[in-house]
Order: sequence, then structure tokens, then C-alpha cells
Amino acid sequence: GTAGPRSRFHLVPASSWLTAATEASRLMGNWPITRIPHAIDSHVFHPIDKSAARMKLGLEEHSPTVAFIASAGIGDKRKGFDLLVDAMRQVRLELPSVQILIVGPIPNPGEVPLDLKSISIGPVQGDESLAAAYSAADVLAVPSRQDNMPLTAMEAQSCGRPVVAFNIGGLSDIVNDERSGYLAPAGKSEEIATGIGQAIGDGRADGHWGN
Repeated sequence: GTAGPRSRFHLVPASSWLTAATEASRLMGNWPITRIPHAIDSHVFHPIDKSAARMKLGLEEHSPTVAFIASAGIGDKRKGFDLLVDAMRQVRLELPSVQILIVGPIPNPGEVPLDLKSISIGPVQGDESLAAAYSAADVLAVPSRQDNMPLTAMEAQSCGRPVVAFNIGGLSDIVNDERSGYLAPAGKSEEIATGIGQAIGDGRADGHWGN
């Protein structure tokens, strides 16, 4: 039939996952679609010396550190903090001194288990502080149940940090499995633990992924 006014919309999904979902849509599948990934400022998000970054944030210099960043806080079930907790309990069996660096609000402190070592710096003010948080960590965990193309994963990699994430949404566009990070099967906390252990234990958190 004749194309209606709605057919003139040009859709610009960021990830391959969202592009495929749009193309499969009965309503929008025939609309023009161009995938345009998110962009980040590599002049801001660039590697910073880990010791200097930890000093800036007041962190212990030698403790293995896994960053978790969520602007909506740890209570956002989509971001999977509870799945990271399960993974960290397994990581701790091999790395007793491992800690979680939590960036973002914690409305209910009781959601952070007392048996895990954690440090919260709350919501950061400005991109430079966020870049310092990435650089202070050994690895960024992105245990999301749902995500399109999280900027945190891109920013962490731009800061030279590997990303351990579930292989959902657009994360396969960001993480080159076992080269720039580790992609775990969706919902498998034990696989997140494996990825974190590899990132820290194999020295890959210092930029040696893929070597």
C-alpha cells in the first residue's frame, strides 16, 4: 500500500541487538534503520596510573578491586548487583582480599552484604572522577540482566580496564571476549566469577588481555 507518514521516521539504534530487534518488528521493520553506536570522549576516559587513582579516591593500593557502577543505584534489578554478590562470594574463595568499589547511590545499605568487603564512593561528580574510579579498579563488572549499550563498559575499556559482563543486549558489541574482557552466559554468576578471576589473577587487569 501507500506509505504513510510514520514510514518517514529514520531509526538509529545503538547496538546490533537493538538493530536486530527493530528489523524484526512488524511495525518498524520496514522503516529506514541505521546503527550508530554511542561515542565517548577518549580525552577524558583514558588510562590513569592505578596507584594515583586509588590515592585520589582514598583506596588501599594493593587490594584486588572490582568496580560496579550504576547511576540508579544497586537496587536497580536490571543492573544485577545481586548476581555480582553471588559471583564475588566465589571469587573471594581464591582472592580473600578482593573488594567491590561501588559507584552510585545506595538507598538501602542493607543491600550490601556484610560478608563482602566493599567501598562506596557514592555518585561521582564529573567525568574526571568517574575516569579515576575506572582506573582505580582492576576490572569493571557489568552483570546486567537487561542493557542496550552501557556507556560504563565503553568508558572502562577506554581507561584500559577489562570488562566482565553477561552476553546480553549490546554488550557483545563492546566486549571482545577474552581480549578486552569476558562475556559470560546470561545469569550465570559462576561465569562472572571466572571472568573476574581471570582478569585479576592472570594480570589482565593491567592491560594484558589478548597477549
